This record gives sequence, structure tokens and C-alpha cells, in this order.
Amino acid sequence: MDASTSLLTYIKRIRSKQSLGADIVGASMARRQALLDMMGLSQLADRLSFAPGDRTLNYGDDDFPARVGLGLPIAYDVWYLYDAGNVLIFGGKTREETMEKMEDYFDSIDNAKPLKSPETAPTPGAYTLSGGGGSGVTPDTLGAVAYVVKEARYEVWLTGGSMAYGSIGPKENQHNYVGYIAFPVGPLGVMWGISLTTDSSLSSGNSGSVRPVDALNATVQGGQLLPPFDVGSAEVAGQKLMSKGYLVEDDTCVEILAPEFGGIDNPALHQWLRYWIKPDNVEIVPGEFVGLLCRPWPLHCWWFQETSPILYAGHWVETEFYTSGIVKEVQVIDDDFEPQEGEVGNRYKVWVKNEEVIVKSTDFFEYEVDERVGVLKTYREGESDVNSFNWQSLELQDTGEALNTEWVIIPASFYDSSGGVGGT
Repeated sequence: MDASTSLLTYIKRIRSKQSLGADIVGASMARRQALLDMMGLSQLADRLSFAPGDRTLNYGDDDFPARVGLGLPIAYDVWYLYDAGNVLIFGGKTREETMEKMEDYFDSIDNAKPLKSPETAPTPGAYTLSGGGGSGVTPDTLGAVAYVVKEARYEVWLTGGSMAYGSIGPKENQHNYVGYIAFPVGPLGVMWGISLTTDSSLSSGNSGSVRPVDALNATVQGGQLLPPFDVGSAEVAGQKLMSKGYLVEDDTCVEILAPEFGGIDNPALHQWLRYWIKPDNVEIVPGEFVGLLCRPWPLHCWWFQETSPILYAGHWVETEFYTSGIVKEVQVIDDDFEPQEGEVGNRYKVWVKNEEVIVKSTDFFEYEVDERVGVLKTYREGESDVNSFNWQSLELQDTGEALNTEWVIIPASFYDSSGGVGGT
């Protein structure tokens, strides 16, 4: 029996003879490595069994190899199986309602699907091979699953204001930041690529730091126990934050392992990755959904996710006075409604966050269906000691089909060509 035949026989056998309680990926890789070592193919074993966190130090030569294997344990299931909130049900809306209103955003990320996560917390060690008669790991192993986009947190502050939840900041903290977005993440080394994505930045391509969807980052279909990995589609669309498991792309705006938020609940087992917003940032339009797009490393069990990359975490990010939304219906004066005193122009049904609001315009300027419009919040409740607006301040208007008298559409864009605050 030659080497290739014996290897094939061995792999087929361990698929059906895995012991109870074994780590699915780790145990299989260790056995393959041991077999290849016995066959004199140690270097091949290294290439086949390396995973994020693995390092090999070579103290010998080709004739007398002396290698020491180092490993950094990675609890990859934190990314997939453990709860960190779900913005798809923000404000009491259903997942289906929210995903319908995020249609433009999903189009911009090449229809990558959200994370599929168990509806109940898993029991540690519960998901292993059954042993004896073959694998018991199937899509049904997790029980009931649902779409989840883990909840990001953020703050933006007025000029001269301060943040409510402080942090050291990026490694090269030399910029005058205007806010941050904090994403809950699992251990490093599980995701091959991590990027920041918004509809406007991917659609308009108004910044060199944002990579649009192309052949190198297109969505690949999943559905298997391990993630797919097409070497021709290894990148992630958007503004890349991390690559190859551990590498920070820009340490002037990315802070990994940021501190927890004191005084409020923090998701168990997760860490925080903070993206710091610079004053010249034009990728984040107030009111848009800002998502963390992740392409998983192919060697880790990902529990039958539907696409690679996946939409992992995010939130709608707006300021105290401004937001935006997508026009979905134009209500023409005299045809659909009686104008209120002093009201001019049309009314518009606008999707803001994951709800519809009916708002008027400040003047006769007209807007079209599917157009993103700027919205001015015409009220301010209370005063803040830190002069910041954060995720806890977000709320739905719940005005239904009635005219929202607190918000109004303004004929303004948020950024001019130089990246400053603009509009006319």
C-alpha cells in the first residue's frame, strides 16, 4: 500500500472512529499530523495542520530536525454560539421586518447573510462527535437557530464634549477623534478578515480605504460544518480592520481588546474591538447601519453558517441632532393629506433604522423613492454631563402613519468633496 492510499484509508477511518468528547478539528488534525510524521512527511504535516495560533520554532536542520510546537488555544465557538445582543430585534421589531428594511445594506455587502446562532445558550462541551457509529454533528445539532447581528455600541460627542465610557484608544493615539464604535468579538485568530462596512461607502467608493465588492472578496456560499475558503475570494469588502487572524491594518483607528463598559452589562466571553472615528471620516453617514463583516478562517468549525463572509455585528449610528433614512413613499399634498398650518411641500415615508416614519420637508425641494435623505431632529431632551450621544440614546419614534412632528427632512448632504461637513 503506497503512502497516498494509506493516508486516505486512515482519514476515512478516523471520521467514523472519533472518540467521545474530542475537539472536532483539533483531534483530527493531531491524528493526521502523527500519521504523516510516521511516514516521514513532517514538513507536509506542518503545512496541513497549522491553524491560527500555531507556531513552530526550528532549532535543527534538514537531517536532524528539532522543532518545538507552540500553540495558542482558540475558543472559536465564542464567535458563533454565544450571545452578545441582537440588533435585528431592536425596538421590538422582528428579524424579518428589520432585514427587509436593511435590503439596501445587504445588497451592498454582496448579500452576505447574518450570523446564524442558537436561540438558547449552548452547554460547554455538548457539541462533539458521537463516536462509534459516525459523526452526530449535523445542522440539527444546534437545535433552533436564528439570524443574529451582535449589538455594537458607540458614542459620538459634540465639540468640547467627553465620552461616557473611556478607553486608552488606538496604539498611535495622535488624532482628535469624534467618536468610536465598539464591536463585541471573540478570540483573535478565528476570523481571516474583518472589515467595517456601510451602504454609502461601498456604493459610492468615496474613499481609498474602502474596498468595494469584487472578485477577491465576493460572497461564497456555505452550509457545511467548516467554512469554505476560495483562495480567489480571501478578502473582505469595506474598510479592512484586521487580516490573517491577528494583524491590525491601521492602528490609528483600531483598538483591540478594549476595556469593558463599566456599570452596564457586558456580553459574557466576548472582548471589545473599538473603531475610532477621525474628524475627516466620510464613510459613516449618520443614520446608516455600520456593520462588521467577517470572513472566517477555514480550519475552524463554524457551525453551518450560510455564507462567507458573514455579517457579524453592527448598529445604526447617528448623532444627537442628525440621522438619515431611505425614502419609500412620496405623499403628494392635496392628494393624500391635508397640510398642517405652515406645512409646505410633500410628505415622505422614510425608513429610519428599522421603522417607517412619516416626515415633512423644510421646503419645496422634492425627493425620490429609494433616495437617502438627511433628517434633522428638532428636539433635544435634557442635558448630558458628558456631551455625548451613544447607543443607549437610540429609540424608535413609533409614530406609525401619523406625521412625525419632531423630525424633518432637510435639503443637505453630510459631507462635501473634501470630507468636511457640507450641504446646501
